[in-house]
Amino acid sequence: MLVHYRKIQRGTAGLYIAYVIVATIGGQFSPKNEIFPVFNWSLFTYVSDERTISEVEVLAINGTALAAPTRFYDLPRHFSAARSKSVNVKKLADRMIAAHQSGDLESFESLRRLLESSYLSEAGELTYRLVVNLYNPIERWRSGTIRSTIVIGEYTIDGSRS
Repeated sequence: MLVHYRKIQRGTAGLYIAYVIVATIGGQFSPKNEIFPVFNWSLFTYVSDERTISEVEVLAINGTALAAPTRFYDLPRHFSAARSKSVNVKKLADRMIAAHQSGDLESFESLRRLLESSYLSEAGELTYRLVVNLYNPIERWRSGTIRSTIVIGEYTIDGSRS
């Protein structure tokens, strides 16, 4: 039993020594200066820090302009879907933007009517816009910073539709 334990100790020590040698010298023989999985420091250099998100931003509710464009989900007093954080509004916004980008205006208008009748009609009169926001997740989490906004369109619900 003791002999077996000593073999495991020597084997483990040998693996550690081999790991250190490959990590320090092995990178000189690789075009990337590293050998995966020993040391792979550039693993995250190829990952973008920017993300995009489709959002509905409200500009005015019942004839009262908001101080700044406000995300739909930040208005739980006005919309039950915002209170429940329904992901369906975001999914609809994603589908609307995909239809807009592909030039499928018929699908876009159909999705717009669905959004307005199912999720935005509670406010009566409403001015909103569909946007794509480019952001860094950490910056947005810490300070709410958005790097850029692309406005797809601005729309108004006059409250007379049912």
